[in-house]
Amino acid sequence: MGYLLLYQVAPLLCLWIFFQWIGVWKKFRTWGLGAIFLMGFLLQIIFWLSSVPSLINPDSFGFFLLSKGMAPDVLTILFRPKVYPLFLSVFSSLSVATFFQCLMKMAMGGMLVGMSRVLEWRTGTLGFVLTLFFVNSFWLQEPLRILDTTIVSLLFTGFLWLALETLYRPSRNKFTLLCLTAALVTLTRQAMDLTLLFVLVIVVLSLWSRHKLSLPNLMISLFLGAILATAGAWVNLIQVGVWTRSVAVGVNLYTHESNYELESFDSPEWTFVEQFLPDERKKIDPWKTDYHENISWAVNALPHRLERSMGVTSIKEILAVDHQLSVRFFQWVWRKPGLYFESIRNEFMRLLFKTDEYYPDSLIAHLPWVPPIAIRFERGLIYQPIGLLLFFGMVSFSFINRKRLAVAILFFGSLIYIVLISSIQLGFTRYSIPLIPCLLVFLGQVSEGMAISFFTIRYNGVKANPNPDPKVKNDPVAKR
Repeated sequence: MGYLLLYQVAPLLCLWIFFQWIGVWKKFRTWGLGAIFLMGFLLQIIFWLSSVPSLINPDSFGFFLLSKGMAPDVLTILFRPKVYPLFLSVFSSLSVATFFQCLMKMAMGGMLVGMSRVLEWRTGTLGFVLTLFFVNSFWLQEPLRILDTTIVSLLFTGFLWLALETLYRPSRNKFTLLCLTAALVTLTRQAMDLTLLFVLVIVVLSLWSRHKLSLPNLMISLFLGAILATAGAWVNLIQVGVWTRSVAVGVNLYTHESNYELESFDSPEWTFVEQFLPDERKKIDPWKTDYHENISWAVNALPHRLERSMGVTSIKEILAVDHQLSVRFFQWVWRKPGLYFESIRNEFMRLLFKTDEYYPDSLIAHLPWVPPIAIRFERGLIYQPIGLLLFFGMVSFSFINRKRLAVAILFFGSLIYIVLISSIQLGFTRYSIPLIPCLLVFLGQVSEGMAISFFTIRYNGVKANPNPDPKVKNDPVAKR
């Protein structure tokens, strides 16, 4: 607890105090946010210049093959989402692609500005959140990787921003764009589907109850969204003659099962595996499933190797194997429900608190005059665990009386996604990265609530305007 308070909470509190102090200055309200964006861009470019994008990850290699029209087999075509290969196909080199992914990060910063306008934050609160986003260690690394995470995050953050805009400033065009953005997200990462559905249902019910949306407008928007959401299935049908968006569900489910069931080398499940991968037990090192441990790459790759060794050379065989692996997973859940629910808890904890290969690298550790305490202090600013940000989400319900529906949508939407990932996949840190811009909103809400409480006390009970304007005579913040 002392470590959490000293090296995680204290740095955030110091940064918050600084921005609340400087946020009342007129010059900061005029130039401050632009300076933060410039700082974020320069920092990202420094990392980009020193990065070397690679295709070591099988997902990255699959995306690249599809983008260049060189997919070697039907498995690659069926397993890869449709949006990211289209994005890569535009660029002549991986380095240029990662540069544009850095620009996507800047665009997400702009979306955070849009959310702050809806939530009516002070400039100081917005500066506080934007700074944490731009120096976040995950987001200094992730745009430089050839993975679909950055484009998923861009689309998902845009979806949530449009959801808040539609909720509080409704229009038919915003709602239509919201549905279309949701469809693009489903074409990029299907694990977001339940969260998207939850958010859309809440937005529709809210608009309907306030008579802000007519039935024709609702049906037209949902129809357009549905067409785009099924575009991947149409492409597969035309290209390879199978009506499915992706058949990797069985592999994902079996990856979850194998990580926990095969941990014991005496498990009967090894008999099934070694029908296709002989003597695999002798070739693979033992591993532990506790969330404090890193996930073994060999264990993660085992189901993929197993699938290919089962003779998948045609679409019919691919579908049959995928179905067989899915059935084995559900049979395992039925036989060992206790182990399955323990696995969900473990993967949930991994997503909340484990960073795996994304453990934050210090930006100042190479400087000879920097004391160790400064490096630990820095870590509190460049890394906030997903669990801590979700905690701020719960706290924000009690801080802000207005806009609670917005907080509820973001909080429960994030929770649905994390629980789904924990239930059907392994909790690699990269799966939670698309949530970080959204989760930082909770920190902003707590910051705004603290600021309102502080200024209410500081100025003798006069409630400060959330958007101080020096032209407003009775605004105590502006007067300062």
